[in-house]
Amino acid sequence: MTSHIFDAEGDLAPILPTKGTNEISEPLRMRVSSKHLSLASPVFKDMLSRNFFEGITLHTIGSVEVLLSDNDTKALIVLLSIIRSQPSKIPSKVNLDFLTEMTILVDKYQLRPVAALLSGYWIAALKHEIPSEWGEATYQAVTTTSVDTRLPSLLR
Repeated sequence: MTSHIFDAEGDLAPILPTKGTNEISEPLRMRVSSKHLSLASPVFKDMLSRNFFEGITLHTIGSVEVLLSDNDTKALIVLLSIIRSQPSKIPSKVNLDFLTEMTILVDKYQLRPVAALLSGYWIAALKHEIPSEWGEATYQAVTTTSVDTRLPSLLR
């Protein structure tokens, strides 16, 4: 079983299905602090409140496992590393595909304030990769504006 420990005393265990070459593959398990995620993300704050099953379980038992499907695993690891201030797990440069995956998660979990600073650096480093003609890369670049509204000025 593969696991990532962001907080050894964490009370939240996100589980991510993994895509393997065979039909049966072990999910990726993590250990994080529900408090850190709730402070960083209004989505997690709501999910872990007493109004949802996950929150009720967390408050009753003291810990909870949460299946997080449809997430890019590497992007989620980087976002959790940003939240937990673990710079050794945060890349200094990313490619446009990875930045797009990060943007999707930032939007999904409403983590824009958490990711804004690094996204500015990453976008500036990608300036040369974004074409002026409309295409897939341009679409990805436009998608990243949900993370950093400074994109148009950074690309000038």
